[in-house]
Amino acid sequence: MIPPSTNSNVKTNSAAGLPNGTVVTAVPQAPLPTVEGRLASGVIPKRLLDDDLLVWIPGPWIELTQPGSTDYIVFVWHVVGLALPVYVEPIPFVGELFPEDFPLPAYIPSGLLLNDAVVDLSYRIHNDQPDAAVANFSHPVRIIIDRSAPGKGEVLKAPVFSNTVITTPDLDNNLTLDVVVPGDYKVRATLDEIFLWFMDSNSVPAGLPIHVEKVVAITGAIILKVLVSEFRKFSGAQELFAVYRVKDEAGNISQLSLPASVLLSLTPLPGNLPVPTVPAFDFDQLIKRDDARNIVSFGISSYTNFIPGDLCIPELAGVKLPPIPVTSFPFTGTLTWQQLIANGSDLQRKDKVPFRYYIRRASDTVGPGTLSPLKLLNMDFTVFGRDHNQAPALLNPLLDLVNVYGAVSNTANKLDSRDSNQPVRVEARLSGNPQPGDMLSLYWPGQATPVATYTVKLGDTAGALIVFDPRINWSIIQAGGNTTAYVYYVTTNGVNEQQSGNQSVVINITPPMSFPKPTFPQNVNHPNKIINCTPGLGPDGKPLPFLWEEFQIQMTPGVGVWPGDLCTLAFQGFDDFPDRNPLVSTALTLSHTWGINQVSHIFKITDYQNIIKPLRDYAGASAKYSVFRGGVLIGVSKVGYVQIDLKYSTGRYCGPA
Repeated sequence: MIPPSTNSNVKTNSAAGLPNGTVVTAVPQAPLPTVEGRLASGVIPKRLLDDDLLVWIPGPWIELTQPGSTDYIVFVWHVVGLALPVYVEPIPFVGELFPEDFPLPAYIPSGLLLNDAVVDLSYRIHNDQPDAAVANFSHPVRIIIDRSAPGKGEVLKAPVFSNTVITTPDLDNNLTLDVVVPGDYKVRATLDEIFLWFMDSNSVPAGLPIHVEKVVAITGAIILKVLVSEFRKFSGAQELFAVYRVKDEAGNISQLSLPASVLLSLTPLPGNLPVPTVPAFDFDQLIKRDDARNIVSFGISSYTNFIPGDLCIPELAGVKLPPIPVTSFPFTGTLTWQQLIANGSDLQRKDKVPFRYYIRRASDTVGPGTLSPLKLLNMDFTVFGRDHNQAPALLNPLLDLVNVYGAVSNTANKLDSRDSNQPVRVEARLSGNPQPGDMLSLYWPGQATPVATYTVKLGDTAGALIVFDPRINWSIIQAGGNTTAYVYYVTTNGVNEQQSGNQSVVINITPPMSFPKPTFPQNVNHPNKIINCTPGLGPDGKPLPFLWEEFQIQMTPGVGVWPGDLCTLAFQGFDDFPDRNPLVSTALTLSHTWGINQVSHIFKITDYQNIIKPLRDYAGASAKYSVFRGGVLIGVSKVGYVQIDLKYSTGRYCGPA
């Protein structure tokens, strides 16, 4: 296949080889051409007009070129308004064509693109001869050649300001101010684009325009809504100048307009804003959780044109924070935890997080304010262990508590004298996503530094049970005596720490006291100290209750019991006195809190049917009491025994049946 021609030969009024007057029979069986770069309106961008124009034949036509044959493409360039079209030099395609060869590129000579025109472009396909009388043809596609800039070389009229004088209240009370562009320039068209510049002198503008706006209407004045912030940039000037250019859809750009000017009466804007100081960052180049637990502040030393009541608007990671009034210098503001983590920094490290601030007049309700230089912060709020909703607080109630085990007792969180002089084991479960090198440090009451640690190893996972190393020396336990110790650990990933809750460990390393055994007031009158049908009189001379009314057990510990101590009595019945064949159903525990100035206490059993009745036939019972202080066992009494016999010599029982 011969590549498409790029020559500039143009035949007027007839295709090559077609003499004037030749009638061509054409059939509309060729696809519509596609013009490279053509806009939806038909306009060809100016940047494409200085070279041959690329046109694509998107799909095959009827009876594609066969082996040994040649098809010719003849483009028809018909300028709207002219009677006769222009025919482009035929483009041969030699050899066999297949559907997969499409789209086919072809070119319109640049010589046809020199003048403004509206053109209907189509093409014909001639088989074997470029002058064949029969051809396929496409429908036309309309294109617009536009080389004329808006205004067509004339000097555009000056824009018009909506105010004769622009004041600070004008800017404080509006989002935009109008600048009007007269719209009566030549060749105005839909989608023209206005570029507006402001200057502080009547000079050629430099830099980017301050406002760009596309025009839809093709008649009438063009009102540009210009942000008041653009006017504020010139608050130090007495006069403001404006010029504009117009660019059409094709990309043609007009000359600069005549300048317009307006008087300014504006309060000077804040200036010379310093880079903010952030002490928590400036100290070690990193903001961490312990900084957030204290305070993360930022400071401004001073700036020019300060007015008391100016508003400082911090911006962290692109998020503007609530305004803070500036009343004096040096000025200090704070960043809360929620503001610090608003950019997703709560569980990751972020470096070079942008921080800056704006200063805005209190009267300015719409403007962004004057922007400070940027400061880049490094923040790391990651933790070892799962996070919690009270962050950045050090105490994390979601961390598992430790468990403490004595060498002999081996009961979670209880140590006694049996464990003396042997190391104590402390366990905990890992949480979160432990990484090698993360560490747990164990703290024991009365010790200023950790008593043991655990360093996460490769392969450790969340939920793994670990043992602190070394085990706790008994001398540390012994130093605290009998007490309830509160034990916790602190996790660290090398940057941030978290503290577990306290595990209460009951420590009773002093051997329990031995208290006198309990007595049974209802047997004191019997010569053999047996409880029978007649309990007799008490020490006060009053009758004691019958056994089926209440069964009494008295504890009189003497010394060693304090007000508030918990006293528990363990009662057990036996089928045979004193302690043979225990009756399980009669086991009972009673408790009492020791009172102020109390000397003794009588425990009373009133469940006759279930507890006492099974014992009425020459049975026995035992009782002993224990004393606890703050959950720690203080002492245990000796066991008291009593014989019970509620049977008359006749064989009948006293009391309820």
